Amino acid sequence: MNKLEIIRSKIYEIRGQKVMLDFDLAAMYGVETSQLKRAV
Repeated sequence: MNKLEIIRSKIYEIRGQKVMLDFDLAAMYGVETSQLKRAV
């Protein structure tokens, strides 16, 4: 799997909206979930 396919596999559709979960984004950026939330 290449990087684009990995990212696409982390995108979910919930109630008609495409979303990524916080822990998937944190893993992608190489930070802890709490650090990601603080930055947002």
